[in-house]
Amino acid sequence: DSCNLEVIFPYIGGEEVNNSPTQSHRRFVINSEGRSEAECRELWPELVGIVQAKVKPEREVSSQNSKSAHGQRARVWWQHYHQARELYSAITNLDRVLAISRVGQQLAFTFLPTGMIFAESLVVFPFGTYAAFCALQTRPHEIWARFFGSSMKDDLRYTPSDCFETTRG
Repeated sequence: DSCNLEVIFPYIGGEEVNNSPTQSHRRFVINSEGRSEAECRELWPELVGIVQAKVKPEREVSSQNSKSAHGQRARVWWQHYHQARELYSAITNLDRVLAISRVGQQLAFTFLPTGMIFAESLVVFPFGTYAAFCALQTRPHEIWARFFGSSMKDDLRYTPSDCFETTRG
């Protein structure tokens, strides 16, 4: 149904960025962007049915097994949980962003189009210029990131707070 296209978005994560030569997504996500359950049921009943069948049970089990934020996730089961509102607000007027997989063997930045939902496994920068790409993709930045970042197995774990936002006032 073409009306469903309003809330179906390409979804990309670190695996696609690291393993696809074109950094192509292969998954989609339903993102109603904070709308109420009643509004979603009215506008996209088919999609709410899919989410109710596939997402709601998983979130309910998760909330029963954990005392963390999973309870909130279960209460808003029809919403995409990782909203990242600040990120999407920062990239509203951009055609593309710079991204890197949070974990990988190589320090490899790439441009990704906006209009996607970015998985938590990506670090996304609201930069769309070649100048930003050149600065981040340099060998000195890689040395910096490997020195100050952490690792997972032998892989670099790119953490923006350690590898990028390193000045503290």
